[in-house]
Amino acid sequence: MTDIFRTLILPATVTPLAQEIAATLSPGGVGMWITGLSPTGSEPATHFISTGFIPPEFASMVPEQFWEQDETGAWVQTGSTPGDP
Repeated sequence: MTDIFRTLILPATVTPLAQEIAATLSPGGVGMWITGLSPTGSEPATHFISTGFIPPEFASMVPEQFWEQDETGAWVQTGSTPGDP
């Protein structure tokens, strides 16, 4: 199967558990969610991001949202899938 590109953003409070689960699922899961995000760009991070290719089995577990810009340039959610952990 072909890996799938995803950008995954998690609240900082659940990041350690997600890192452990990802590393347990695959050697490729080691090192995910190491880049912190915050509203100001300063510490502390409120969320962590990981982006890149993941196996389809992993991708099917996580919820997914689809967004598009409307005619005014505002971002609008156009769909989602719940994932199946």
